[in-house]
Amino acid sequence: MEINFIKGAKVEQLKDLPSWGVLAKTVALFIGRTILVLLGVTFITEIIYGLFEGDLSLAELSLLEFAFIAACFYRVRRYLHHSNLTKKGFFIMIFLPLKHFGWYPLIIIAASLILYLTGTVSEHDLMFNSLSPYEHRIQLFEMGLFLIIIHLVTPKILSEEVDMDSNNQPLTSNDTNTDEAAL
Repeated sequence: MEINFIKGAKVEQLKDLPSWGVLAKTVALFIGRTILVLLGVTFITEIIYGLFEGDLSLAELSLLEFAFIAACFYRVRRYLHHSNLTKKGFFIMIFLPLKHFGWYPLIIIAASLILYLTGTVSEHDLMFNSLSPYEHRIQLFEMGLFLIIIHLVTPKILSEEVDMDSNNQPLTSNDTNTDEAAL
């Protein structure tokens, strides 16, 4: 005689349910990754705000910032192209870079907390941005870090993962067996 505790579940299936430790680990990973993604979004908004310095006009952008925007468009386009060729899902394409961007603010928060707890930096310095003389160097570092992270999270294209046509060019979604149709 089988007893159904949960609708449609058998006793043998109930024994295979994950333990509380696995559930706690899953919840902790979900919360941690969500925090990293949210910190990644703040990192991107900080870069955009730093580029335009509060005023959304192209007149105040320097040549270096224009070069960063051009390099950023190239790297993001390359990332999206490689992700499409390797058939990454939409959410993975969005959340993978954001998760990696989230490490930078997390490290800055941890370093600030350590400096405050050791007494190296006062509360006043943390609240009122004592790093303002180094603002341009920090912005340059953040722009470079953004480009490096986009480059590193771009998936590698292996020949087994991509369907190739007769000219060894990757097939796109629009190119569906054009060689067979020509015969």
